[in-house]
Amino acid sequence: MLIERKKGGTESLHPDALRLDVQPVKDSLRLFITESRKAVDAFEAAMPQIEPVIEMLIEHMRVGGRLIYVGAGTSGRLAAQNAAECVPTFGIPKGKVIAIMAGGPNALLHSVEGAEDDADAARNEMRELILGSKDVVCGIAASGTTPFVIAALLEARYQRSAHTVLITCGTIPTYYGAPIAEHVILLDTGPEIIAGSTRLKAGTGQKLIMDAMTSIVFARLGKTYGGLMIDVQATNEKLRKRAARFIQYLTKVSATLAMALLHTATWNVKKAVVMHTKEVSAVEATKILREHDDNLRSVIGDVDYIANSKEVE
Repeated sequence: MLIERKKGGTESLHPDALRLDVQPVKDSLRLFITESRKAVDAFEAAMPQIEPVIEMLIEHMRVGGRLIYVGAGTSGRLAAQNAAECVPTFGIPKGKVIAIMAGGPNALLHSVEGAEDDADAARNEMRELILGSKDVVCGIAASGTTPFVIAALLEARYQRSAHTVLITCGTIPTYYGAPIAEHVILLDTGPEIIAGSTRLKAGTGQKLIMDAMTSIVFARLGKTYGGLMIDVQATNEKLRKRAARFIQYLTKVSATLAMALLHTATWNVKKAVVMHTKEVSAVEATKILREHDDNLRSVIGDVDYIANSKEVE
């Protein structure tokens, strides 16, 4: 294993932070604003590396594959947040997007000493997942040197035949002269204002990438209609009202009828829209959606829901 530390990485010293502890608050805020913008710039610069990863995820998740994040500390917590929010946002089953955190669930709230160095635990986690060639394991390591993440990627790639991705803001570890993952996304956010505190720019950049990956993938898999989260799990009053508005935007029915359709469709937006558009029962709407791979656009075509929203509101 060869790990070459990247100059100007997350552990480097920031030249503009020499007086952070004594300078005026206004100056510190300006520094944080300036540095935070660099996370977005790094995200944009990494687009050529991110695009093929998203294309790969679409291909494999369409046929039943899973996205498995692996991380430690801030990286792991951001991954866990992303994975958890995919379920209610896109209506996917639990287990479609998974986050493996060094130190286990307890590490989400508390520091677990030594967890990020436990390579054996990482390998065991990969074995227990029963990985296959449809699965994609995405390691998140701001420094690029986290033993837990490196071990998980090596196990997934060389022992379990899974596809692998590494998102790093620092170094790119190699294995027998090649990067440890098939795809490497190098997010060059530069030194942190507080040296090594990757909850700052590095964390912001990592979150941008994970948000973009899951949002674009599930949009392409029919879990949205344009920018509408039509597979939202309407589990509370706010979400039921949101779901009803989506039905109004797509069909131009009244608020009362939209809510009635939604109730009959057991809170399923797609089914409710098909019921109204095709004038069919909930059972028949379910059948139609199944015949179209659960893709609403394939059933109703292109609808200018933004123009419709002006009439509804």
